Amino acid sequence: MVTELDCERVSFGIVQNRYCRVIALSNSARFDSRSRLIGAIEEAMDEALDQDAILVFPIDNPETGWTITRKHRDLARKFGSGSVCTIPLSDQGSIFGALTLESRSERAFKADDVRFCELIAALITPFLVLKKRDEARLVEKIRDAAKRRIGGIFGPKNIASKLAVSGVAASLVFASLFQGDFEVRADAVLEGKIQRVVAASIDGFVASSKHRAGDSVKKDEVLATLDDRDLALELLRLNGEGQTPARISRGHGQRRSRASPGDRRPNRRGRSPNEFGP
Repeated sequence: MVTELDCERVSFGIVQNRYCRVIALSNSARFDSRSRLIGAIEEAMDEALDQDAILVFPIDNPETGWTITRKHRDLARKFGSGSVCTIPLSDQGSIFGALTLESRSERAFKADDVRFCELIAALITPFLVLKKRDEARLVEKIRDAAKRRIGGIFGPKNIASKLAVSGVAASLVFASLFQGDFEVRADAVLEGKIQRVVAASIDGFVASSKHRAGDSVKKDEVLATLDDRDLALELLRLNGEGQTPARISRGHGQRRSRASPGDRRPNRRGRSPNEFGP
């Protein structure tokens, strides 16, 4: 395009964050993106993208339509370009970049020149789009894929996808707003935070139990009673053994009281037992 149209520079820029940024410049492998020239070219590209139209300065035929070319005029006057032309580049109805051509000649770009540039732009646009997608970061690729997917769902086609998404959205809204009781069945074990062991001070058999494991009880409440029949028999036996020595001691006392000294009788020989000598 530089040779065919006798251009001084041809710049290519892509849209980044709603503004056009120059990424390639003819006859220049490297350039300073912060220079005044690059800034002026980017402003001219933004001017064409905002109007979504091909802008040419100076205007060859004023009767073709009303367009604003203030940034193109500043670029031509400040940096010695005779004429400037900017062509927006679009892919599937979305503008992604622009081409800006600068010529030293004072002759404005004619209609045939603009049509030739449009054809060239239409031919190179698919390759530029592929190159942009390949060089994009992973986050940008994910964002673009999500945007295309959402556009396909909410576009004029894909009625089945729309119905499916609407059904899922309605289910989520119903589940978030509806309130009800849900029963969940599962095996569980309930254990007390504080456990106490109740132990009897003697061995025996349980006669009755008023409570079971897990019941609530109060202080000083009887939990169970032991069978005391064996204990009662043991008590009777001990009481019986304790009474036998007492009876024997009482019997000896009675016999001694009966055999007092005054009531002693002589033996068969007429003597008392104390009269016999040794």
